[in-house]
Amino acid sequence: VVPARLVQKNLLRLKPQTEFRDAALTEPLACVVLGVEETKLREGQRVLVLGAGPIGLMFVALARNLGCIVSVVGRGEKRLQAARKLGTTQVFDVGAGGDILGAVPKDERFDAVIEAVGKPEAWEAATKLVRKGGIVNFFGGCPAGTTVSLDTGLLHYSSITLMASFHPTPRTIRRALEFI
Repeated sequence: VVPARLVQKNLLRLKPQTEFRDAALTEPLACVVLGVEETKLREGQRVLVLGAGPIGLMFVALARNLGCIVSVVGRGEKRLQAARKLGTTQVFDVGAGGDILGAVPKDERFDAVIEAVGKPEAWEAATKLVRKGGIVNFFGGCPAGTTVSLDTGLLHYSSITLMASFHPTPRTIRRALEFI
């Protein structure tokens, strides 16, 4: 049993205009806030988001808010249309086959790639779509026991930074509520 004084101390009040259905997105948005911060996205960067689901679209919205030039790889007309409405500059449709590398022009490389799919093939593609000196955030967690195969020469000689973001913090929860 947690004392009432501790519970009240850690509760965050919603603004009167904040709908409960919007506030329900606080936790996933806080995770995305952490991902954006840890990837160190900044104005003018070319960012590719792999995945046009709810998490991918949250990354699009926050990256655009920072002034990034955002592209998305995904499938599903409604999701891709939502990405366009959020201000993406390029939308790459992987279609039913899900071929990420086939959907993005061969010479396109990005400052940062956010993997928000959670599939090994998306993790592998992310490393091939980032520019030399760029950063990849493996945000989408793959199922337990999953392995990936990465080109060590590409990673090493291109000075690519690989990282992953996972859990929100009290600070990112507050930031997410501010955005909401």
